[in-house]
Amino acid sequence: MVDKPWAGAVVQELLGLKDAQVRAGAFEYTGDAYEGNQFDFFAELESGERLYFQPRLAEIGFRTLDVAPRERDRLLERYARRLEGVVESKWLAPEEVFRRHELLRALACLQRPENRLYLVLPRANQPLLQAFSILPDIATPAAAERVHMLYLEDAVEGLAALARGRDELLRQHYRELREKYIPSE
Repeated sequence: MVDKPWAGAVVQELLGLKDAQVRAGAFEYTGDAYEGNQFDFFAELESGERLYFQPRLAEIGFRTLDVAPRERDRLLERYARRLEGVVESKWLAPEEVFRRHELLRALACLQRPENRLYLVLPRANQPLLQAFSILPDIATPAAAERVHMLYLEDAVEGLAALARGRDELLRQHYRELREKYIPSE
């Protein structure tokens, strides 16, 4: 778990959700242990909204999934339930689910209509920005409104300002995030 005042500052200042009050937050959050989809940061607001942050750094697109035939039906059923109302139905065809597995897996956190997904990416990664251009075609209009791109550079700069004057543990979190996501030049 994270310091609630600091998480509140992140949500209010960095994301611009001025009236949001954080109930809980966590780094390296796995919402569904069976699924294993990990988000680098998660915050739950008093309103019930859940904010999921998933960085995409050096990737040039989204990973596919090659699955044994005996597992296909089980996975397809699972994703069909979780993605209903989140993605357009044509994207739930087996070949699309496995071809765009990583993106659909991230979008599955939007099954609750109050949830938001923040995809954190570097400005310089043009192939990844291009890969995201399919998002409006895949997501339903209501879900697409809840997916936000957050540039890594802006996030790190904003977090640096929020870490100033805070306790040493929070400054250490910031330093670790910076080392992990912004390698030295």
